[in-house]
Amino acid sequence: MASESKPLPDLRNGREPQRTSEVDLVPSGVDPALRESDLLHEQVSYLIRQADILATGINELRNEIAEMRRENNTMRTDPATTRSDAQQPPPNPPPAHESRPRPVLPDPPIHDRGGNPSLWRFQMSNKLKFDGGAIGSPEAQFHYVFARLSPLLQHLVLTAIPDGFNPANFSPGMIFEILSRHNA
Repeated sequence: MASESKPLPDLRNGREPQRTSEVDLVPSGVDPALRESDLLHEQVSYLIRQADILATGINELRNEIAEMRRENNTMRTDPATTRSDAQQPPPNPPPAHESRPRPVLPDPPIHDRGGNPSLWRFQMSNKLKFDGGAIGSPEAQFHYVFARLSPLLQHLVLTAIPDGFNPANFSPGMIFEILSRHNA
């Protein structure tokens, strides 16, 4: 019966043995059942050693967690104990009414010459109308719209902006005008 069984994988190197015939399984003069028993014993011993290594690692992690909990409890109960490396809250957090609103509309698709320019302008105009506060200043909105253009249209816009133009005067309307002039 032992000669009918498939050879067990050799777990020491992570691969199954490369054997091609029953002759390779057992050297001549050795009982096949004994050879398989030895291999199985080696594999079980290997697995037990690996389990011991994992158990040691788990115990070390448990000890670290327990130490962290003790430190945390000490910090909670003893107000005089402070850690200099603890993260401090910002000195003056912005009031809730001054924080930026969250965007409500999805980002329009990247606009390229193959798409429908009217539909893209409509989507982008609505995005700026409803989410302009979340995007930021008119200059930030300009850069947002610019980022939603294909590289070819970005190049077209950049070549249409006069040299020396003050970036503080950028607005998303500039991009719409440039694209309209070029039927893009």
